[in-house]
Parts: sequence; C-alpha cells; structure tokens
Amino acid sequence: MFTKKQIVFFSILFLPMLILSTLLNFVFSLNVHDYVEVNWFIVIILALVLDAFFTWTQTRKDKEK
Repeated sequence: MFTKKQIVFFSILFLPMLILSTLLNFVFSLNVHDYVEVNWFIVIILALVLDAFFTWTQTRKDKEK
C-alpha cells in the first residue's frame, strides 16, 4: 500500500507542517479574535492534510521519472 520511502517522507515532513499549521492558525486567530487562541484539533488536521499533499506530489513526481 505505502512504500517505505513514502512513510519516511511523511514522517520527516510532519514536524515542519505542524509548525506551519500552528503559525497559520495563530495568525488567523489574531485576525479573527481579540484574544489569541490556537485550536489544536485544526492544527493537527491541517498538518496531516498538508503533509499528505506534499507526500503525494513528491510520489507523483517520482513516478513520472
């Protein structure tokens, strides 16, 4: 189903995507609310979606070669 390369790439990208999604949620919270609130459920879901997207695009590029 998943190759070892895909799983390793997904796990390596997870931390940067988690940081990016936390920053995006923080900035969105500053623009919408008067107080800073980070919704961790949204942060984790966004990190997983971004991570899956970038893993998928890299896998697709590898298959085209």
